[in-house]
Amino acid sequence: PARIEATFSTQELHLRVRMVRVLGTQLLLTGGGGQLHVDYSPSQLMLPTSPPIAIDFEPTTEWIASTGLGLSRLLGGPLSLGLSVDRSFFPLGVSHRRGSELIETREFYANWSARVALEVGVGL
Repeated sequence: PARIEATFSTQELHLRVRMVRVLGTQLLLTGGGGQLHVDYSPSQLMLPTSPPIAIDFEPTTEWIASTGLGLSRLLGGPLSLGLSVDRSFFPLGVSHRRGSELIETREFYANWSARVALEVGVGL
């Protein structure tokens, strides 16, 4: 069986808003949005039927949005330690067979991510 590999990349703008500060630790509300790009390799698969059927895997770009919560604590000087959890949402076009019919739809997917960050604050 052939192996299709998908490569995902995103370009996003993220915002963090401080909700409250308790004992030197900030609770942050996070949000973001941007684009998700999916590329496939190889970009075509041939099914060994009679006659052969070619399935193309076109690169696609879709929107992506995320929301989450974070904590940030000042370590000293310009350094702080951050921890955040985000959930991203994005649509993708999918195709599947139902009997002899090919069905094309858009489905929504979600992805969790967790980050630990050493942050450097720069005074402006």
